Amino acid sequence: MMTYPYQVQDIPIYQVRVTSLHPPLGARDFARIAVLSESMRTVGQLEPIQVSERLSDGSYRVAHGQHRLEAAKRLGWQTIRCYVRTNPLDVSFPPILALKGFRPMWVRHDFQ
Repeated sequence: MMTYPYQVQDIPIYQVRVTSLHPPLGARDFARIAVLSESMRTVGQLEPIQVSERLSDGSYRVAHGQHRLEAAKRLGWQTIRCYVRTNPLDVSFPPILALKGFRPMWVRHDFQ
């Protein structure tokens, strides 16, 4: 059986931070967050976001899922379900992300 370098946890939203590696949110992002907020209000969070392991200051850094985090904030949620990476150097992903063909910016070769 394959094991993945993450654990699923519900983490208080105030402990989850977006790093400067993420590009700033633009108009298209805010439109996407609005749609996502409505979906999350109706059916809940279908896929956990991916975060780093807990850092020394007690926070977590978003690796994938900034839009879902922003949608949860808009909805006033106190916690968000997260895949917590236990080895930040491992670039494997939770199975659902791999099935969707997700590859983060630092792995993608076609990113412009």
